[in-house]
Formats: sequence, structure tokens, C-alpha cells
Amino acid sequence: MPASETRAELERLGQALATVREQEAFLELLDALGDLRRELLGTEMDGAALEGLMRIDREVFRRTRRGVRVFSAPGMAGLAWLTLLCLPWPLLTGITVALSLALLGDFRSWALGGAALFALYAARLGHELGHVLGGWPVFGLAGLYTSRNFGQLRLQMSVRRTCVGATHLVRLYLGGCLVNLALALGGLLAYATGVWTGIGALAFVGANLVLGLGNLLPVRGLSTDGYNALYTWRASHQKDFWTQKNADKR
Repeated sequence: MPASETRAELERLGQALATVREQEAFLELLDALGDLRRELLGTEMDGAALEGLMRIDREVFRRTRRGVRVFSAPGMAGLAWLTLLCLPWPLLTGITVALSLALLGDFRSWALGGAALFALYAARLGHELGHVLGGWPVFGLAGLYTSRNFGQLRLQMSVRRTCVGATHLVRLYLGGCLVNLALALGGLLAYATGVWTGIGALAFVGANLVLGLGNLLPVRGLSTDGYNALYTWRASHQKDFWTQKNADKR
């Protein structure tokens, strides 16, 4: 399909997904979107079409998960929002750990709560910044969108090139996991050499390992980074993959 027709089809699907009310019609549009996505990933992608696909993904996220807030903040403003929005859940976890241990009479409660807060915050922020670094310079941070309770956080990326390869997308998806694993390795080396000791170091290593390895698992239902990277790689390197996959369903 020519690039102009692809962009027109993406615009049509985007408008339809934003306004459709019936669940069956919504699912049919998602199937059509999946077919178009596979066609895009199987070739060198048009930058404008890929950005349109990202906008549709954002609309699908908004429609399927209630109460989503969108922050359009490119550049340094986006990084500032990212730094802030990574904080709520680690802060809540740290306070919960501290209070729970305090009720049990553990005098180290606030120290352990602080360790949990720091470890989770550093791991989550490092993961998201890894996506930004992995996509650079092909993709740029354009903003963020998150659930109302800030439990789910996704980056809104802009496309800086007219043509984008599947390798660029794979780097974008895997950047967060690789940063988490690098941080875990650095923390482990610091602990082993005595540079950084105590519960804080172990919590830091553990949080980064869990987040990094967990997101590498190719779990389709959760749309993990590992699944998205594998999906993209297969679509771009195996011409008969989708034909065989559809045949297996019959």
C-alpha cells in the first residue's frame, strides 16, 4: 500500500476508534488496525504513518483504560513531568512498608521504607529514560499519558525521520530493560566491592532486576517490551510469519 494511502487509512481508523460505541465494531476496527500494523512493520516505515499509528495506540489506550490523563510536554518539560510521575507509586510503597514495619515494632521501619522508595523510584525512572535513550535520535519525547492513579505510565513519542526501520523500534522497546539490567549490574558490583552496602543496595539491585527481566518476558496479554520487540522483529524479518500464524488459527 502506498504511503499516502496508508496515512489515509490510519486517519480513518483513528477517527472511527475515537467515536465508535459498540464493542463488536470496536474489536473489528482493532483487527483492521492489526493488519495495517503488520503491513507497516514488514517494510521500511514512513515516519508520518508511524506517528499516526502511535496516535491511534494512544487512543486505544485511552478507550480501553478509563480515566487517562495526557500531558503534552516535549523536550525538557517532558523529562520534568516524567521525573515527577514516576514518584507516586514508589512513594506510596515506601510509606506502606515503613508504617507496616513500625506497627510490628521494627525500629528500622523508616530506613527500610526509604530504601524501598529509592529503589522502586530509581528503577522506574531508569526504565522510562532507557526508552527515551533507546529511541534517540529517531524518536523524541513528546509527552506522557498515564492512568488516573498514575499506576500505568506510557511515553508519547514523536518521529523525527521520514523513514524508520524495525531496528529503531526494537531499540526503543528494549532500551528500558537494558538500562534496568545495567543499573542492577552496577549496583551488584558496588555491593560486592563494598562501595555500597546495606539494604538499600540490595533493594536497588532487586527492583531493577525484577523490572528489567519482567519486561523482557514476551507476554502478549500484558504487551510487555519483550513482546513488542519480538512482534516487530518477526514482522520485519520473517515474511511468512503472519501467513503461518493465521493458518494455525484455522
